[in-house]
Amino acid sequence: MIWLGCVPGIISLEKGFCNYDDKDGKVTAKRVILATGINDVLPNKPGFADAFGRGVFWCPWCDGHNYKNRKILVYGKLASAIGSSLNLRKLTTDITIVTGGALTKEDKDDEYKIHLNAGSSNPLVTNGMLISLPTAQTSSLHKQLRLEMDGKSVKVNSNMESSVGGLYVVGRWIRAQTSGYLGT
Repeated sequence: MIWLGCVPGIISLEKGFCNYDDKDGKVTAKRVILATGINDVLPNKPGFADAFGRGVFWCPWCDGHNYKNRKILVYGKLASAIGSSLNLRKLTTDITIVTGGALTKEDKDDEYKIHLNAGSSNPLVTNGMLISLPTAQTSSLHKQLRLEMDGKSVKVNSNMESSVGGLYVVGRWIRAQTSGYLGT
């Protein structure tokens, strides 16, 4: 049986798990797939919240193809911005790395301007922007279950199983021991 729902608590048993749902019910299971997700923490700068998902994106594989042979700006800390730029090189060679500044949307539907200095009269113009974002967990279940972590990511094996046998973790907040980062 597959059960979907909001789970505020999971207890690891000798054989399986006891899951508590948001309606004070209990469900026991031999295995659990944990898919809680993470929140992207946008830069606290003007324009980013309004443009996120509309020209400003975080995943080069999901959204990068929309900017093939166009101007792309990579925004973030230098080390991660360089890595992201290298991932985009097959799509475009017109890549600029920026580590700060405010964003404004201009009259054109597909054009953004980055003002590196307040009141700058010479902004950088781009068609799309890849941003490297810090993330925050949406759940504390990983702490409750004492899952083995690698920084902010849950460690999993090649079968996506966590350090607690029978508990599988999927999504952007995992680190697979066999294939490197799968999440952030």
